[in-house]
Amino acid sequence: MREIGIGISIVISTMLLTTQLNGQLFEILEYQQAKDELALTADQIEKSALLVLELRGKRSYLIQKISGGVGFRQMSSIEQADFNRKFAEIEDQLIAEERKKIASTLTKEQLNRLDQLYVQAFGVTALFGGPVCKKLEISEEQKEQLRVAAKNFETAFAEEQQELARQRKLAQENDPDGKHQAAPDRATLIAEFERRILEELVKNLTEDQQSKYAKLKGKDSKMPVIPNLK
Repeated sequence: MREIGIGISIVISTMLLTTQLNGQLFEILEYQQAKDELALTADQIEKSALLVLELRGKRSYLIQKISGGVGFRQMSSIEQADFNRKFAEIEDQLIAEERKKIASTLTKEQLNRLDQLYVQAFGVTALFGGPVCKKLEISEEQKEQLRVAAKNFETAFAEEQQELARQRKLAQENDPDGKHQAAPDRATLIAEFERRILEELVKNLTEDQQSKYAKLKGKDSKMPVIPNLK
């Protein structure tokens, strides 16, 4: 079961140990689940595809201009802090401009639902940084508490999966010719982990924060937690 432990640790480190979030609202429009959920027309799909290219190109240009062409991971901690500071100065205006362009393609109802799909696509990462974290006013002290809760859940989940694997193996040994439950594949396992850890961590928020998060997230959809948004 070492593989499961490693897989979950990767998810934890990716989702929780950084507040540098990637991925933008307009990128959600690329996913078929979002197109279906928003019931986009053929004309909207065509326009949104062009819009994604335009907005991504502008972001890329601004990032290159601020970074001097150096990748974020290649920067020193001081350079990363400087980049974050400079980008933060223009980010709110950039997001507002992007949202205005998206609004010209979608209806008001579709735009509101897109906002909710965006929150769902971030999964638990949204509690540690970015616009959702800001709207919920999650403090640094709360983030540290959430990290501890996340690590505890990780351990409990891994132990649970190990026990289930032991039971499957025992059932197979006791009845080799019988029908037995197959082990979940890695994608299914991580999807379950992401769903359950989000439920667990939201419980650690205040009642007011939980209520606000529920409104931001909206009705559950088939939108997956997207790796490149973490």
